[in-house]
Amino acid sequence: MSTGYLLLDRPQARKQYGIPRRGGTRPSGTMVVHTAEHTPTLIGPDPSAETVAEWLLRRTDAGSYHSLVDSDSIVSLAPTHAETWHETSTNRWAVGISAAVRAAGWAGIPTERRHAIVRNLAEAAAQHARVLRDQYGVTVPAVRITRAQALARVPGFIGHGEIDTGRRSDPGVAFDWTLFLSAYAEAMALPAPPPGPAPSPSAPASGLLEDGMWGAATARALQAVFGTTVDGVVSHQWRSRHNEHLYAAHFDRTKTGSQLIRAMQRWLGVSDDGLCGPGTITALQRRLGTPDDGVISPVSSVVREMQARLNAGTLR
Repeated sequence: MSTGYLLLDRPQARKQYGIPRRGGTRPSGTMVVHTAEHTPTLIGPDPSAETVAEWLLRRTDAGSYHSLVDSDSIVSLAPTHAETWHETSTNRWAVGISAAVRAAGWAGIPTERRHAIVRNLAEAAAQHARVLRDQYGVTVPAVRITRAQALARVPGFIGHGEIDTGRRSDPGVAFDWTLFLSAYAEAMALPAPPPGPAPSPSAPASGLLEDGMWGAATARALQAVFGTTVDGVVSHQWRSRHNEHLYAAHFDRTKTGSQLIRAMQRWLGVSDDGLCGPGTITALQRRLGTPDDGVISPVSSVVREMQARLNAGTLR
């Protein structure tokens, strides 16, 4: 008999949920908001969530959510009491909800359809919040929480990129948190959310966290300095061992390159093809006085030096 949850009702190449949650952990009301990095359909019926859901059934590595939405549907993947594999730090107590779009692509979605996606995401959150309220006595307020609060199992909402810093950037800098929280509050008959974003104690007072990881925050700071579009994404990169730990990169096979990398290459005096390859990395390392092996390491000395100079306002 059908349960109404796709992951419980359909076989998977790799099991994408756990019941009970590991260690018998109860869901805390922490909710993590994701994007599935899928190019959405922009006109007509929107099969995006269903397409991603079918892919989740076939994937052979761990990766899943509790709910997945597009502009005209909500796919229920797993019940609130189940554990899904959406965010490594908080899986045991958090709920993961995702929109079948790209983190860097919100601006390209027509307004009406974009708002429908965000409202469906809010409704998906409300579906789980009602279970948390009725079965666990947990109220999830219409507020954003910090990384420290998410790790402490505080109820509220956090973006995947805010908890998995340096590796992820979703739901993206253009995600409409105001609409999302307002729609969620309306669905739950809660007070209107407070204005403004949640504070982030992860970064030092001077700005960037100097962690040696070139993630979305570092990319945004560089984009502001070099005068390119500020979206936290280093677009159209060609993956290699030299740059695979450029965590803000979107890798594809177009070799189109990034505006940011092209601007940095002109500053460094190397060929400006927009691709962050070994030549560009070596030039950056030499400019900043760090070991010049042409590789961005998982925790990189050249990235840490770059972050320190960005914080000090002395990169250029």
